[in-house]
Amino acid sequence: MPDSIALWLLIGLPMLFVSVLLVSGWLVGLGKQRMRRNVKHLAYARRGSSFATFSDDFPAGCAPEILRAVYDTFQRATAWHQGIDGFVVRADDDLAVIYDAHLVSDYNDFEDLDLRAVVSEAAAACNRRLFEPHEVRVRVKLKTVRDVVSLLERCPRLSDPGEHQEAAG
Repeated sequence: MPDSIALWLLIGLPMLFVSVLLVSGWLVGLGKQRMRRNVKHLAYARRGSSFATFSDDFPAGCAPEILRAVYDTFQRATAWHQGIDGFVVRADDDLAVIYDAHLVSDYNDFEDLDLRAVVSEAAAACNRRLFEPHEVRVRVKLKTVRDVVSLLERCPRLSDPGEHQEAAG
């Protein structure tokens, strides 16, 4: 009897662990495939829309260079990450659901889009810089593309390094 327990611990337990890992990986893969299929259907439904449709989702006073930078950056990210060229970005797009974008600390896997990298790219494209950790006064959870635009509106311009408003990324 003790030999069978030792055999179970040496062979059975590691095999069980490997099996659970394989099934988990397979389920994650299925979820990613379903998400990509849904995004392709969404892209098809948005045919005929454009940057103008995106910019109409924001108030008239919103900086056009920020809107253009965010739109172009997320469109490129979707082409690279989802394989969809010319995807029409909308203000209320959920970053996790549509772009599979997460901050690295939010349980990324290798197929997730790094949200920090995309937002940094958009900031650079509109001549802004993200706040340094010591400058952050209020933490903002980025859930939609609209949140990214709002964050970049509060970020200092690269030409005004002393400018500081409340915001966080």
